[in-house]
Amino acid sequence: MTDHKSRFVPSAGDDHSGDTPLEQLLREAMAARAGQVSAHDLRPEAPPAGRIRRTRPLYTVALPLLGLAAAVSIGYLGFQGSPIADWHRTPPPAADLTARPEPTATPTPTPSQAPSSPGASPIVPASGSSSSAPPSADASPGTPYSFKGISFTVPNGWVTKDDGLQVCVIPPDGVAALAAPPLRGSDACEPYGVLISQHSTPEEVANASWPDTVDTMFRSGWGHQPYCYTWGSSPDESSPLTLQQYRFKVATLAGQPINEATWQLKCSSGSTFTARRWDFAKQQVFVSARGLRADYESGLQSILASLDVSGHPDPLAGTPAEAVGISIKGLTAGQTVHSDGSTIPFSVTYTNTSSTAFASVQPLAFTGHYDGVPNDPTETAAGTMQRQDGSAWTALPSLSVTGGTDYLTAGAAAAFPLAPGAHRTVNYRMTLDPIDGTGTLDLVGQAVVQGTGGAANPVVGSADVPLLVVH
Repeated sequence: MTDHKSRFVPSAGDDHSGDTPLEQLLREAMAARAGQVSAHDLRPEAPPAGRIRRTRPLYTVALPLLGLAAAVSIGYLGFQGSPIADWHRTPPPAADLTARPEPTATPTPTPSQAPSSPGASPIVPASGSSSSAPPSADASPGTPYSFKGISFTVPNGWVTKDDGLQVCVIPPDGVAALAAPPLRGSDACEPYGVLISQHSTPEEVANASWPDTVDTMFRSGWGHQPYCYTWGSSPDESSPLTLQQYRFKVATLAGQPINEATWQLKCSSGSTFTARRWDFAKQQVFVSARGLRADYESGLQSILASLDVSGHPDPLAGTPAEAVGISIKGLTAGQTVHSDGSTIPFSVTYTNTSSTAFASVQPLAFTGHYDGVPNDPTETAAGTMQRQDGSAWTALPSLSVTGGTDYLTAGAAAAFPLAPGAHRTVNYRMTLDPIDGTGTLDLVGQAVVQGTGGAANPVVGSADVPLLVVH
């Protein structure tokens, strides 16, 4: 390797006859400049009178005070343009030749793993790298992330925690808060993050106690998390909660219909928090944010806006539970109905989407649990349900499902065969009693077939339409 230092520090008695033209040019420039320096020039510079515009230095290492020669060599070697430098420009004071690194923000330390529960996966940056530091503030707006066929963009500075069944997307301040035990299950995410859950198999759907597609339809749907959430402390199990307000609506998100619910809750201490859910019922994908701090709302909305569930198929598709497709017509999701005794007509179409010929399909229509009746522990709507059989209307035993399996025989008198690809439409009408208060009423259409060997009648198709009941 060439020793560049020997080319600028000649030895005694050297006549410089071996110098290159460039070195001779540098030496002549140094000598000319040295002859211009006087005692006046050695006085300190006066402080600048105007505002200094800071610029990004070309180099981040300090330069030794080599005088003009060093400055000229940087100009030549750094730009690699024309070999003729601007020798006539007056150089800045020597002190200005030292590169000043710009100040940089110190990232908040991020734990590499949430020590909340055994077997918890480590918290990793959205990029999936092993580094625990969040992306810098001037990085891209977000990082693509994929989980169980669900894709979304993680906001800049947020991190993810994936346990195989659900993924928690955590804002910067939430990472440290998650280290505070005890944290269990979904509590290992909320209120310090946005939780995305899913069911991928029929078994997961059948065995899940939370989340469930009906949670959003009830005032009591928040009851699956009976904790008082306060940012910066662990969920308080002993603090009773009071529901202040409940809102439900049917919307469209990621090109798919969703059920959305918001619960405003108050702790016995007087503090309040908001719990929210977005449910993709068909895909069995659920997004929740319970107690998330308001200043992270923009991050939450960016996650929702970037969400794509098209890669997460319906876990019940092709199973016996969906052998018969159900379509409820005459009523739409989110439609307002009145509890004033007026008639509410609708129809249910049953279509055999399987390759199995069913000898006897029993049609069913009923309403699910309803918490709009004040102080009713059974959570059932009051009213009537009728089915059209020919030219007559047959009164069904109950408007709502109150428990047990007796309701499965309600369609026995109207059973019909259904070949593959065939369909049958049945007309219904119902009334809601004035005692039914404002709330969300789930109208369900179902198809069951006769069980064999003493087995219960299996459900071969089901669909529901949430309705908004008002007086």
